[in-house]
Amino acid sequence: VPILEDGILLVLQLEPIPLGRSEAHARIDIRRFLPARRLYALDAQTGEMRWRVETNWEGDKAPRNLAAAPPAAAAGRVFLPVYDAVGTLDLSLAAFDLKTGQPLWKSFAVTGQKESNLFGNVLVELASGIPAADAEAVIFCTNLGTINAFHASTGMALWTRLYTRTPVRLFQTGKEALRPETFSHGPPAFDGKRFACAPIDGLAAIALETKSGKILANWEVLDEAGTLRSLLGFGPLGAWFTGTRACFLGTDDYPSIFSPALHDLYSRPEQQHAGALIRGGFLAPTARAVESLDPRDFRPLGKILSWDLGVESGPVQAAPGTILIMRPTGVTALRSPGTLLSTFLEETSGSKNLIDILALLEQVPIVPGNQLTVSAATHAENLARNTQNSFLATRLALFASKAWLAADKGNESLRILAPLLQGPWKDQAALVIADYLVPTASNAPFLSQAKKILGENPKHLVKRSNGKKESYGLIAAQLGAVSAHASGNENKELNALLELLARNDFISSPPNSSETELWAVNRLEQLASKPKHAAAIDIAVKESGESAPWSASWVRRFGSTQKGRAELEAFLLTPTNSRADRIRIARWLRKYTDQPPNLPPDFRMTPEVPRLPNSLHLIHKVAVDGNRLLAASSTQNGVLALLQDEENVQFVELGAEGANPVFSKKTKVGKIATSSLKRRVWLENRTATILTPHHWMQLRPDGWQKTELLPKNQAIPIQPLRMGDFLVFPTSEENRSIEMRDITTGETLFSEPLEATANHFLHLISKGNSVLVLEEKHPAVRTFSYSETQPTSWPLPIAPLTYEMESALSWKEGLAIPRKGARFTTLIFTGPAIKSPEGFPQPPLVGVQTFSAPGGVGWLITPLLPGQSEIDNPRILWRSEESEDIELLNIPANSHVPQVDSFSRLDHHLETPTVLSFAGDSSGGTIFRAISLASSPAFMWQSGVKDIAFAQLAAHQPKPLNGENGWAVPLIEKPNVPNSVGVQILLLDEAGTLVERFRTSSSSQTHFEMLAVGKFLILQVGPNLYLLGNE
Repeated sequence: VPILEDGILLVLQLEPIPLGRSEAHARIDIRRFLPARRLYALDAQTGEMRWRVETNWEGDKAPRNLAAAPPAAAAGRVFLPVYDAVGTLDLSLAAFDLKTGQPLWKSFAVTGQKESNLFGNVLVELASGIPAADAEAVIFCTNLGTINAFHASTGMALWTRLYTRTPVRLFQTGKEALRPETFSHGPPAFDGKRFACAPIDGLAAIALETKSGKILANWEVLDEAGTLRSLLGFGPLGAWFTGTRACFLGTDDYPSIFSPALHDLYSRPEQQHAGALIRGGFLAPTARAVESLDPRDFRPLGKILSWDLGVESGPVQAAPGTILIMRPTGVTALRSPGTLLSTFLEETSGSKNLIDILALLEQVPIVPGNQLTVSAATHAENLARNTQNSFLATRLALFASKAWLAADKGNESLRILAPLLQGPWKDQAALVIADYLVPTASNAPFLSQAKKILGENPKHLVKRSNGKKESYGLIAAQLGAVSAHASGNENKELNALLELLARNDFISSPPNSSETELWAVNRLEQLASKPKHAAAIDIAVKESGESAPWSASWVRRFGSTQKGRAELEAFLLTPTNSRADRIRIARWLRKYTDQPPNLPPDFRMTPEVPRLPNSLHLIHKVAVDGNRLLAASSTQNGVLALLQDEENVQFVELGAEGANPVFSKKTKVGKIATSSLKRRVWLENRTATILTPHHWMQLRPDGWQKTELLPKNQAIPIQPLRMGDFLVFPTSEENRSIEMRDITTGETLFSEPLEATANHFLHLISKGNSVLVLEEKHPAVRTFSYSETQPTSWPLPIAPLTYEMESALSWKEGLAIPRKGARFTTLIFTGPAIKSPEGFPQPPLVGVQTFSAPGGVGWLITPLLPGQSEIDNPRILWRSEESEDIELLNIPANSHVPQVDSFSRLDHHLETPTVLSFAGDSSGGTIFRAISLASSPAFMWQSGVKDIAFAQLAAHQPKPLNGENGWAVPLIEKPNVPNSVGVQILLLDEAGTLVERFRTSSSSQTHFEMLAVGKFLILQVGPNLYLLGNE
């Protein structure tokens, strides 16, 4: 919780220094490192560090002077709770000079030795209460059984009050003592005369008189009305709380008020979030929403927002016109411009809140047509005339000018802006004209004046009203084009637009565009629709002297014209042209035209079904020790494999002549798990693409490499979605977008903004050439595609949880989503054209695993408790996209369906509408069955292999490979001797006939991987690689 005081920002920072020691015995912690938190004082305007609390942590690793809570500041002093955990746990309060950081005093508050374990060590970070201070005294709750008051200038103890703590649980083993927490962490209530707090280890909230420490009230955490959790405020007549109910608890004989139940009495305390007192109201979070309560009787007035609408729950705070949700991983701000304007209208020139409210108004674009806009503009002008603060008066005048423009009162706005354009605020006045007058293309004289002002400092960057940064020079160029349009001179406007689009200071990184760029392209396209301007543009194209693959500037100017588009499309459709340049052209055409062209056939969005070898002849075997197979691609005489050994990746060529290590490269991702990196590696031709959380890396065996740093705070899932030749993934937390890139070249095909809650899990599903995006706890689906320049959205009947999203499937134009209840799972079919979602409940006590294949979706249900489930055998259920019916096929008991039931399965989509199952036969052998899903599930063929004992096969089997000419089926056997596991690969043709088999063995810790590459199979079985194929 940062504290802002007199231009200085006080911030606690966690230092990367482990303090103390870490030891354990028999899995019981004896000591743990403690986090090193230090107080920094920063200049609030520049961010420059003014001072910090000095320690000797670098030289002395003992845990001393660790910050225990955010500070308080008053009368030029900073008060910080600090603790030492060396031998004993001692909590003190330290005071510093606000401007210099000079230590003023340090006073002992209380010992916390009861928080140590059997060995006398503190295992958890101490969190005391936040202090409250004024010029005379500083008071804080230690959360260690005391409330302490100190003299603000000398540090002398004024008084100490004890409170009853929750009992601590001790363990004979020396395990960390556990003390139950009652109240949530939160600030105290303090008005100079009274102090109230809710200790996290206390059995009651307490109110005291500041001067004497006299206890004014006790409110027990648990009574007949429910459980208290958070103290919200304290006044002369009582205190406000939230918990299982919202309540006002009076002091002395003043009556208390209780809301209806917000939470179940037995709900988890961490779900009982703190509410907020607002002007004329009370906001109270419930289990499902934030309710507005009548402050007089706590009667519910209605929902402010619902947690089901994609907003992560948390404690609520309020600012003028704004609700803040304090989530565990960040803050969500919800703002009502109308409420903010209403609040502003109640302020006077002497109001202490005026500056804060004006700061909020300056951040929010004023919505045209709001009925309050005219009143706000008039009120701002009146306040500007009445205030003695010239700086505040100018800010109010600028806001008034914006409000008049939003109210379509341009003359009133220009009356205010005219004098400002002549003085020291001329830049800000010119920006108001740019933000609000550009769309109207009116008032040419003022536009020209604003252009001249901004052109005087062309390289200066400024944040526009849309939040994007642009240079003064770029804005001035836009104003020049608008001024020409307003004058009615289209020839002049055409030249101004071409000059604007030729600039190189569009700072939005590809593939995104700035609003100014798109505005200019669209306006130029309108002019180009007139023959005389089209002819002028054709002349400009010839005079540009550029040819393929053209610059971004050329495409901005001419790509949307008829002649320019024809040249670009011809280049795109020619396969012999550079693929990277063709991807760029496709991206530009999508960005600058309303109707992007069809992608060429060699830009595949769907996977190809592999062709398996005709033989499993062993071509080569090579030991790879601790390396693991990540990916492979075919070469002229064999296979190029990519292996990983901790931080390194290595290319190895395998063929009839042996194995040849080609090139090794460190990945710069640290010791990332092989399983995690495998889901981020693709090898096409001779280029490996590695997508780490922070880098897009490309490597080739000849040593060529390219590394691109992705946006910070990357939020790429473990397994980005592959769609044929392309990868799709979400980008950074700060400015999220959905990005589709070509695997081979790394070029971006398209990138679209994605509004999503930070730290919410996202799941991507392919649907033809489109990407469906699901967000955790968000009841809507968003669709992105190359052919649609704007994403579409449609509602879901549920706000899916993570595991439900991961099992969701594309079906027709919509989705099939499993909703997992307490007793059974329901398959819900929904879509943009489905008015009433269909639900299909499954029997209780069965496992449900979903999959999709060309033509429909299916799910495998298996009995979890044989004899108690409603079904005895596994079943495959299938719903074709051509039918509304659900078809069912019973399969033999104990069948394996490794394409569907593998626990390590990450991809729920089958490339062909065929499933392979196998089970034991009557003689103890193994029988394989192919199941067609084309219309309804049915057995295609069955093939028995007598010499493979079904009972000797491991419980979980790898996924078989289904090729256009048959199956490659891996089988892992149970260990038959210590440290030996048999592995077989069966090659079956389209009719199920066993063509050939390959057998090997490895240690019991077998790592298995099988890939079909060209006319080969490449296997990793334990420490060895095998190349199998035609002789």
